[in-house]
Amino acid sequence: MFFDVDVIPTQINIYQTFGQGSIIRVDLIPSNGGDPIPLPDSADPPGNTPCPGVFSFDIRAIDVPVLGAIISVDQTIGGTWNEIDAVELVGRE
Repeated sequence: MFFDVDVIPTQINIYQTFGQGSIIRVDLIPSNGGDPIPLPDSADPPGNTPCPGVFSFDIRAIDVPVLGAIISVDQTIGGTWNEIDAVELVGRE
């Protein structure tokens, strides 16, 4: 998933509409073309976020602009599929 404006990230919000608990990892894509940056503690285990709901977490340790996000899911965890309606990347230019 890519965004229109590169930002130095401060928060990510993942809007889930069905089958929460399947997000196992979130990585950010740096604007400079480098390797994806894994976000620690970015899994959303079953029961963590109500559904529908927003899985949201702050990002503190990244000081380079990013242009996208990779959301990895394991749909066997929740016993059903996962529907993500939108992803919001919050940051400063």
